[in-house]
Amino acid sequence: MVKARPRHPVLEARAREWSPGTSLVECSGEVDIETAPRFREALDEGIGRRPRRLILDLSGVQFMDSVGVGHIVSVYKRLRPGVRLQICTRSPHIRMLLEMAGLNGVSSLHASLAEALQAAE
Repeated sequence: MVKARPRHPVLEARAREWSPGTSLVECSGEVDIETAPRFREALDEGIGRRPRRLILDLSGVQFMDSVGVGHIVSVYKRLRPGVRLQICTRSPHIRMLLEMAGLNGVSSLHASLAEALQAAE
């Protein structure tokens, strides 16, 4: 049985400084064509802080399409040399999309924010 998605997806996304040199972008809801502008704003705010490490916590994201993945790739390309990108997700669907886009080779994928934070800088 195919699950129907809500007609008006909701995305909550915010960026903040987690610690000196570390920006955290936390998202929950759905990332698709309708919510992509808010997702992009949060990503831009996260890299605008000029961090040495950018953590993208997608733990609360239930759905992501190629538009969301495209925004992550775009942000990765705009990171300054040496900035580390860490992505958190337990979703097999999102993990597959990230791997297909090649992001598993240029970032580290984690099952949780706690796991990402414990990873050596």
